[in-house]
Amino acid sequence: GDPSAAQTRLLQTEAQPRASITQTGSAVQAQWKEMIKEVRDSPQIRKRLDDEAQKLGRVVARIEELTDPDDNRYLKQMPLEPRGSLPDGWDFRRCKILLGDVLRRFVQHIQTHLVNDLPSLRRVQKIFLAMMAYARSSSDPTILPWLQTQFVDSDVMQLIVCVLDARISTDISHTSWKLLTELLHGATGSEERVNKNVQLGLFVAITGMDDSGLWDSFHEAIEAVGSATKQMRALKFLPSLTEAEQLRLEEYRERTASAIMALQAMRLLVEGHDHAMQDYLFTQVGNSRSVNVLETSCMLLFRLCKDASAADLVEEQEFECLVNILSLSTELAQGPNERNQEHLSTLGLVETVFKLLTAGFVQIQRAAGDLYPSPVRKFKAHLASVLLALLEGREDSKIHTTLLQRIDLQVLRERITFVNLYFIFGTLSVSRGRVQVRANQHAAIRLDGNTQRLLLPTVDQTELHAEREEAEKVAFELLEDLDDDELVQLFSEGLNLIQLGLELAPHSQELVREIVPQKYDFVDDPSLYTSERDYQRHKYAYHKHENYAHSYNFLRQFVKTIEVVLNGHLQNLHFQQPLTAMFYMQETSKQRILDKVPFRSPDVKNKAFIQMSQEVHEESKLIRQLSKFSIVPQKQKKWAQMNLPDGAHRPFQIFLSNDARRMQLLLQGSLILSLALAFHSGSFLVPQSAPAGGQGAAPVRRGVEWSSPLTARVATCFGCLYVASTLLWVALTACIRVPLDATAIELQGGGAAMRKAKALLSFFSKGDMVWRIILLVCCCVAVLTEHQWLYSFLVADFFCQSSRLATVLGGVVAPLRSLAMTSLGATIVTFAYASVGFHYFRGEFGDYCKDNVIICTQNIIYQSTRNGIIGLSSMLETKMPDDDMWTERMVYDISFFIVTGIMFLNTVVALIVDSFGSQRIEKEEREVNRESETFISCLDRKLIEAVAQAAGISDGFRYHETYKQHKWDYMSFIFYLREKHIHNYTGPEQSIRTLIERKDIKWIPIGRSKLLEEDQTHIHE
Repeated sequence: GDPSAAQTRLLQTEAQPRASITQTGSAVQAQWKEMIKEVRDSPQIRKRLDDEAQKLGRVVARIEELTDPDDNRYLKQMPLEPRGSLPDGWDFRRCKILLGDVLRRFVQHIQTHLVNDLPSLRRVQKIFLAMMAYARSSSDPTILPWLQTQFVDSDVMQLIVCVLDARISTDISHTSWKLLTELLHGATGSEERVNKNVQLGLFVAITGMDDSGLWDSFHEAIEAVGSATKQMRALKFLPSLTEAEQLRLEEYRERTASAIMALQAMRLLVEGHDHAMQDYLFTQVGNSRSVNVLETSCMLLFRLCKDASAADLVEEQEFECLVNILSLSTELAQGPNERNQEHLSTLGLVETVFKLLTAGFVQIQRAAGDLYPSPVRKFKAHLASVLLALLEGREDSKIHTTLLQRIDLQVLRERITFVNLYFIFGTLSVSRGRVQVRANQHAAIRLDGNTQRLLLPTVDQTELHAEREEAEKVAFELLEDLDDDELVQLFSEGLNLIQLGLELAPHSQELVREIVPQKYDFVDDPSLYTSERDYQRHKYAYHKHENYAHSYNFLRQFVKTIEVVLNGHLQNLHFQQPLTAMFYMQETSKQRILDKVPFRSPDVKNKAFIQMSQEVHEESKLIRQLSKFSIVPQKQKKWAQMNLPDGAHRPFQIFLSNDARRMQLLLQGSLILSLALAFHSGSFLVPQSAPAGGQGAAPVRRGVEWSSPLTARVATCFGCLYVASTLLWVALTACIRVPLDATAIELQGGGAAMRKAKALLSFFSKGDMVWRIILLVCCCVAVLTEHQWLYSFLVADFFCQSSRLATVLGGVVAPLRSLAMTSLGATIVTFAYASVGFHYFRGEFGDYCKDNVIICTQNIIYQSTRNGIIGLSSMLETKMPDDDMWTERMVYDISFFIVTGIMFLNTVVALIVDSFGSQRIEKEEREVNRESETFISCLDRKLIEAVAQAAGISDGFRYHETYKQHKWDYMSFIFYLREKHIHNYTGPEQSIRTLIERKDIKWIPIGRSKLLEEDQTHIHE
């Protein structure tokens, strides 16, 4: 009877069918969502979606080309008839669609619906990545820079910043970091690793807004890996994992990949030592929140491998993350950026570096099957590079002091020794067949090999000493076969540690004593020691010292030091000497520089020296390419290097090795043969026998013949040898000079055939080559014809090969133009005198001037010079004082003698003598300058020796020129800059390369030397 209760029952009765309908709908909706999820997760569907995105990306990237109605290919397909149609695959084009407009529509839509249309955002990101992939795979190198510029101009950079700032989801942030990296990265193989326009556009985008969310996104990407590292490593080594644990591991790997992308993007942001961006990554001024990228990335480094035992658990993906952290830290410190350098030095990075230098990275070793695999080599080289970046360009000693307080000298010694011994024993293993040679490998030591025991810190040093001496002989033979990439791959860690020691040495005598090998006195005689144990202890210490000393000296030969001026500050610069400078720079090239470089002005001298060094570098590179040319196929080339003598498969190496000594021997052999042929022809060539004829037969000019058949065969044999040796020398020289000439001519433009023809003409028109070809032709004619007397000309080879005779010849050739003009003047004067004689004294000249003035002139020139005394006495009748025309004849004869016999002849002699004198004076002045003035800084020898003597250095001038400012070390540095990739330059190297390209020598220490400035500082103190 309660109306409210009845109403309630009624409502419940009506709601029951409604609830059942709702439950049924929810179940169907759940099934529908489950089906959609299964479809999306299907590999086939995902592949189709990815392929569709790739195709769409290619279409969008080519949208202007595909819609341009003025395109030539489209116009060729247009039908000629009004009712005609386009072929299949061609659409009608009305107007050109610009890529920038399409990109702006994408950007506008995503910015408007940033949160509520995530599928479109993901689709657009995939399209952008597909466009970049298409540009990178294109054979046209201009597409990628153009596409990157379009992205910048269309505000895509601002869109990426907004997406990262919004932190919408993990996968969208990951794709955004990847897209940002793709946009920043330069074209593969280009000199620029980063696109500067994109870098600048991104800097403008992030500094023009509060982008705190972007840096929070970076911090979250890094923190997501660091916070889960310990737990994930515990899961990795479990024998079995549940499905949830596998999902957690997969999520950790995805987060690690996102962190790697974020680190790469940060590194590309500061690539090229962008100081403003380096400061912005330290602290984001103007933002509501700031993230210190240095600290954040270093904290991840410490979490991933805080010590050697943790480093042994690092897997490949984490290892890649570590490499990117070190690369980012290096870029943030280089330039130099002093604030970042000081901050990094106090974060604990130095201590971590030395802990990681001792780490084995067991997981990486096992994956590669090598004790010191390539990824570990590069990583440990990066560790040392970070420390070098902290010291780069420092004018104070603050960072040096900090590093000296934290450095582990024992680790430094052990790593230098290990790097050297790994190469030595690795090459020994290869030579003995214990290790199979791979295409990219010269040395490798297996983890289970017996040689591995010799590289352990606990090895017996005496045993190691004996094994090392045997292995070194094999290793040094292989050293020249390496290229610079292989040298860096094998020795970069040790070379960087050597440079680190050299940087710190001026600030610590203790480090010098520990790092630089000192003399160790040991006498291998047990009777001189108190006991056998004492003898073994000293012997062990001596062998340990020798093992380190050999390793240090071996690596030290690759590291050179020069003094440079940067920002007005004189500082030492250490660099790795390239193999081109070590093995392929010929002594003749050095001597040519010393003989040709101008020396009267320091500026002109150093500019010319730098230019000549660049030319010598091109020559040395070509010599290296020729030396490495092998007739063995590329696949067997490494095997041939290991097992065959160089001469068996490298033909050019036979003549170009050891400073091209065999090419010099070819020339010397040609000279000996030419002397032998000249002497032989002078001794055994006789007149031919008179032909039989009557008494009244006309006289016939008789030729020459060999005195016997044996002498003829000897001459032919010697002649053939001369031709062969000379032709071989010409061919080898052409292989070096013609490509260099072609490179120089290439800058002038023209077709390839024309450039080759010009290069060959330039080569064969050089004086020494013309001389050689003339002698070669004479010898060939003498061998093939009856003109054996031409062998006598071969002795003129002395003028090419004797420096003194070449000087004599040069003294005559140098004033050749003046001599020619003098001879022309003498001929003109003689013609004038012949005209006077023909008119007034024709009868007295007799037959000499009876025809015309030209014949008279020829006779005067010939008869005057033939008689030995220049004058007309042998041609004219003698006149006495009482004869007619006595006065006219006297004036005519005497004036001719004075003008031609005295004035012109003495002019010729004066020109030649003056040429010899100027050459002698220049040579003497050059020698005096070389002995009395330093080559690079142009400082007076007396000043250098006085300062050196005060410092206790004997022969200070030689010490300064050999160890402080060695001229050939500066040439090696120019080689080094020209061979090193531009994106690997340090800050000082980049500055110097820019100055060299501008032909600016401000970096050369003209008038400055650390030896002098240190002394002045000491006196001031």
